[in-house]
Amino acid sequence: MYQIVCIYLDINALTWRKIVDLISKLDMLRILKVSIANDRRSGGKKNITSITPKEQALETILKDFRLKSIAKPPKSNFFY
Repeated sequence: MYQIVCIYLDINALTWRKIVDLISKLDMLRILKVSIANDRRSGGKKNITSITPKEQALETILKDFRLKSIAKPPKSNFFY
């Protein structure tokens, strides 16, 4: 789904580091619930423990001015 949205918006895909930052921001917006499990060898791992219902998550994400153009996508399986 992520790559489809990137192609649709004509933007580059994020690096792994940026994805981790995005997960943290989605946690702050309460779209995801993330817990950190510490591992002595490799550091902390972020585990997504719950996800907000799709409709509520889309409502929050589509408040971003850059995504207004996809707020009402054509009838297709774009978000499914």
